[in-house]
Amino acid sequence: MQITSNTSGQLVAMSTLSIKKVLKTITGINEPPVEVAFSFAVGTFVGFSPFFGFQIIIAIALAWLFKVTKFPAISATFISNTFTSIPLYTFNLWVGLKLTHSNIAFSDVHFNDLTWSTFMQELRAMVVPLFVGCTVVGILAAIAGFFLVLYAFKIKDRLSFLK
Repeated sequence: MQITSNTSGQLVAMSTLSIKKVLKTITGINEPPVEVAFSFAVGTFVGFSPFFGFQIIIAIALAWLFKVTKFPAISATFISNTFTSIPLYTFNLWVGLKLTHSNIAFSDVHFNDLTWSTFMQELRAMVVPLFVGCTVVGILAAIAGFFLVLYAFKIKDRLSFLK
């Protein structure tokens, strides 16, 4: 599939439609706005975690632990998905490398010489920076998500797509 300006415009329109639909559903939840916003923030934080594939389970467990509604937490985990995971985790790793002052030299990969041992050695050097980056970016995104949902509740009567 070749991406043209029309195709990318359609992708943006679909993304905007999805965001509007999620906000409409979330602001329609019959719970206190702070609880819904906190649940969304929890899910956002988990969505930035490196536990790809387990994020929904973790979000449900944390929502249960904090006794908040589960749907916003689950929906927010989809910030990381098949399309966003590579740029998201690359950015998180970059932030973690900067914050930990790690100096990882990414060498050329020679697949003929690649063994499980060399793969794990390369991966081990990235674990701490990735976790640090995911945590810091996840906290910042969770704070932004919390206030975004609170704001959506505040202005939902003025926006036609949230009614």
